[in-house]
This record gives sequence, structure tokens and C-alpha cells, in this order.
Amino acid sequence: MGLLDFFTPHNNSPTNENKSDSRYFLDAQKLWDYRIGGYSNPSKAIELLNKAISLNPKDDGHYSHRGLAYAQLQKYDLSIQDYTKAIDLNPGSIFYLISRGRAYADIKKYQNDLDDF
Repeated sequence: MGLLDFFTPHNNSPTNENKSDSRYFLDAQKLWDYRIGGYSNPSKAIELLNKAISLNPKDDGHYSHRGLAYAQLQKYDLSIQDYTKAIDLNPGSIFYLISRGRAYADIKKYQNDLDDF
């Protein structure tokens, strides 16, 4: 997965039903801060990603990014749920497994962490 892929919705190209989910997703990405490697306002990113998910619940990227924002807020259980959903939607993504493994490590669930790695 290239850097550009990380910042674009992954599953399903927009249809008439979900064109606006991309707008919310891209608005959330405007909050990305390369200096900290995360969102400058993770709560706002979650709000925007919630809207994107409600409009297009089959896009794995939305869940992955919301999982990252939850991890920044140290809401690891929610982060793990979102990474798991992203994995369910896109089981071939190593990035999602690594991200979920990091969240497991943060809450000291090392066996789950090892399983993902």
C-alpha cells in the first residue's frame, strides 16, 4: 500500500449513493498532521469518519482511519473494533493487522498482538 493509498477510500468507488462519504473522509484527512503522525484533532476526525461510515459502511479505509483516531485518544477497545471491521472488509491488508496488533500491545493483550504479527 503506497502513501497515497493510505489517504484515499479503499473499497468501492463512489456511486450516487456514497459520493458524499468521500467528502467527509477527505475532510478528516485535512486534520492529518505529519509532524505527529496522527490527527491534529482526533475527536473531530472521528466525527467526520462517523458520517463517512454511515454513508458508506463497506469502505475499510474509513474504519481504519477512525481506529487510528480512537487509538490517539487511548480508546483502544474502539480502535480494535474498527481495525477488526477493516480486516473483515479487506482481509488482505497487512497494515490493518499491524495497526490492530499495536492497539492490542497498548492494552497489554500480548497474545492477541502476537497473533496479528
